[in-house]
Amino acid sequence: MGMHNVDKDILKSILNQIAGNARKNEELLPEVAIKGSGYIWCYDLIQKNMVRVVCESKCYILDATKDELGRILVYTINNDVILVEEDKIIYTGYD
Repeated sequence: MGMHNVDKDILKSILNQIAGNARKNEELLPEVAIKGSGYIWCYDLIQKNMVRVVCESKCYILDATKDELGRILVYTINNDVILVEEDKIIYTGYD
């Protein structure tokens, strides 16, 4: 679990984008969603515990590097920084 680090610049860009304050020279980050229905349990890298996340939640990829369990780091619109398996991600583009 130690291979992922939260890039503060990317996180700041995501927060600006969500708030509608994206800078003109910054490239927008595409949204993704978590596949399925109901809930999924994911490891929260900031809180250092498992959190329940609603499937179909909108997210942004923070780090696409897979860990040893095939998980990538994403930021959810519910303010969670979680590790989720890449095959559970749907690329939704720029909704």
